[in-house]
Amino acid sequence: IPIILEPMGGKFLTNMKFKLVAFGGTFDKFHIGHEAALEKALELGEKVLIGITSNEMVKKIKPNAKISDFELRKRQVELFLYKKNSRERAQIIKLDDPYGPSINDPKIDAIIVTEETLPRVNEINELRKKNGLPSLTPIFVNTVMAEDNKPISSTRIRLGEIDRYGRIIGKN
Repeated sequence: IPIILEPMGGKFLTNMKFKLVAFGGTFDKFHIGHEAALEKALELGEKVLIGITSNEMVKKIKPNAKISDFELRKRQVELFLYKKNSRERAQIIKLDDPYGPSINDPKIDAIIVTEETLPRVNEINELRKKNGLPSLTPIFVNTVMAEDNKPISSTRIRLGEIDRYGRIIGKN
């Protein structure tokens, strides 16, 4: 399966358009890394399916993390979509498992992948194969780095190391 790679710091150079691009995550402490991945999905997909982990799933995968409530996380994603004038092209669903509809929905033809989620995409494509469906095309989006050249993450924001833009907190 070819992985579509985004060049570092470059614009995406492809005319390829997908009917339905999937992207899933927790979307806690919504930051510019989330924005970059969603922009890529909107750029390459006619429609975008955004899966946000449910409160129950968050408790299973990150039991001790203080993750925001599902409704707040969903509103943050919706606000971004409205700002991008793209709300009508996106559908937001609640994820109660790591796969959501990606393993059995024949309309999904591509999926946003980060370094963190690449192993999961291989699992998804194996399950799709067992379900008699074609593999999803992975669209790799580079990790967005903070001022300190470490990845921007919700965890780092929660810990007070950086803000949602990757700026170091407490720096003069």
